[in-house]
Amino acid sequence: MNCPHCNTEIDPGAVFCGNCGQALSPQPIAQQQIIGQATAPSPTPFGQVTQPTQTAAPASSAPPFQPAAISSAQVGTVQTSPSVFSPQPAGVTNAPMTGGFNNMPAYASPIAMQKKGDGLATASLVLGILGLIGWIVAIVGFIMGILALIFGTLSLKSSKRGFAIAGTILSIPVIGASIFSAVIGYQNYQKKHDTTKSSTSSNKTAVVKNADEQTVSTSCYDIQLPKALKITQSPDNCSISGLDEVAGSFYTVVGLTVDQSTLDDLKTASRPDILNFLKSSPGSSIASEEQTTFRGDKAYHYVLKSAEGDQGNAIYVAHKSSTDNLFIFLRIEDNGEAGLDGLEQGLAWK
Repeated sequence: MNCPHCNTEIDPGAVFCGNCGQALSPQPIAQQQIIGQATAPSPTPFGQVTQPTQTAAPASSAPPFQPAAISSAQVGTVQTSPSVFSPQPAGVTNAPMTGGFNNMPAYASPIAMQKKGDGLATASLVLGILGLIGWIVAIVGFIMGILALIFGTLSLKSSKRGFAIAGTILSIPVIGASIFSAVIGYQNYQKKHDTTKSSTSSNKTAVVKNADEQTVSTSCYDIQLPKALKITQSPDNCSISGLDEVAGSFYTVVGLTVDQSTLDDLKTASRPDILNFLKSSPGSSIASEEQTTFRGDKAYHYVLKSAEGDQGNAIYVAHKSSTDNLFIFLRIEDNGEAGLDGLEQGLAWK
């Protein structure tokens, strides 16, 4: 049966609801039959003589009681009821005691609260099991472990105590593994962040200015070149060129936009271009070539040599800028070595 006030399930025969305290309609108490129980006679009016009531005795008992003759002196006396301490006839039993502690109102047992505790115990076990997988994602595993611990602790006194204990025990390694996963993830993030920061810092290192050099700025980079060079700069892209007619030095930087396949294989992509350049200078050849890096970017380097002994360097650099993704640096020196070390140190990407 349910409480008419809060609809909580209660035990049959309850007088009050154990959840909200609502008084319930009292149930009829079964009357116990008392075999042969004698009732006390009512008071006899003054002047009358009452005759004792005869009760049927068992077949094995003595003959029926015969009342003695009543004298005239006894007329007018009041016949009182037998003493409560007088022996009871055979077959008469005492009625059970009513009232007192034996008949206190029964209260409804908290069945709803017990069911709630069972549900928490089950939830604790399920969360503990799922957390053994969920800890891989640190935040998910940590939440599952904390909930399993809380639910298990709250339901330790429920009927499913075993579930609660198991969920509580499982929550401990789940929480620990989740914290470990978070620490490892943070360390990996820091390493990746530091590597990226270091790479960006190396690419954007401030150019060290020299009194004999000039700074040429484009939308893609800043570069330090000798002051003796006469610079020609394109306003539409990041290409520049410089010529020193006295010293016979020549610098050029070309910015291009190419597809990804070209960037993946710079050696194959740059070969036709460098051969076309050598055709413009009869007797020139490739002295050496190698896969390398330039300011931290993937690059392919050619060392060129002319028939007159002039030396040149050409390097193809795969670098993503705001407009271009491939840059060609070319340096030619008459009667001297044209290394790229100074050119690389004087470059800062934007």
